[in-house]
Amino acid sequence: MKFVFIGLGRMGILQARLARFLKHDTLAAIDVAPQARSFFAENFDDPVFDELEKAKEALLSADLVWLTVTDAQIESVAFRLGGLLSANAVAVHTSGALSSRVLTKYLSCHTGSVHPLMACPLPTTPDAACAEAYRGIFHVVEGDHETQSLARQYISSFGGRVATIDVDKKALYHAAAVFASNYPVTLVDTAQRLFAECGFSSDDARDATCRLLESALMLLRERDPVSALTGPVKRHDACTIDKHLDALVHYPEALTLYQALLESTKNLVGWK
Repeated sequence: MKFVFIGLGRMGILQARLARFLKHDTLAAIDVAPQARSFFAENFDDPVFDELEKAKEALLSADLVWLTVTDAQIESVAFRLGGLLSANAVAVHTSGALSSRVLTKYLSCHTGSVHPLMACPLPTTPDAACAEAYRGIFHVVEGDHETQSLARQYISSFGGRVATIDVDKKALYHAAAVFASNYPVTLVDTAQRLFAECGFSSDDARDATCRLLESALMLLRERDPVSALTGPVKRHDACTIDKHLDALVHYPEALTLYQALLESTKNLVGWK
């Protein structure tokens, strides 16, 4: 297949690396940021442009056009793409929160969205490592029939998995992804800071926190959340929880987070 990438952040570079690993042709890459274009030029032999119009020939010849720009930029890019794509082309964005309707307003070609359920590797990650990292990873796909068919074919070529959702629940789906991917990082940061307050070195605080998180994930792979849960809420140990709350009084941000999670965890185990 012949690809064009619009937006050369981590997602754009990832998709370009996957395409090269799978021996697809990249006709052009486009980004307004000089630093992004420079990085692409240093790592790929494909043409790179700063404006859509300069890549018109490549856009008209592309089978699949990737809009890997930020959510806030997708609509304006789609507006400027009108007339630059062939009717047979497929254009997809990679937003987890927006549906393909943001594209169909402006484009007469096939449209859709493809959102991988995994954080992007660093831009310097080698092609083969990117492909291996995304093997078995769910990709949520929506759009017209032609787009879904092409996306499924492409994703299956590197061992990815495809999931479909109600397009009207795209934002809810993305919120779920944020709970699973982003917020554990916030919790890890909070735990590390509290460990450090108790005398742990920075490295030991990180190691202790990550080991606890890894053990929780191991249990979650084998059990449902209630069965995997450990700790005072699981035991209905109000005395220990009160000690935690008292200890966190001098750390108001952590206290607020603890209280919110405490209530959710109590609901999880049915503790009224």
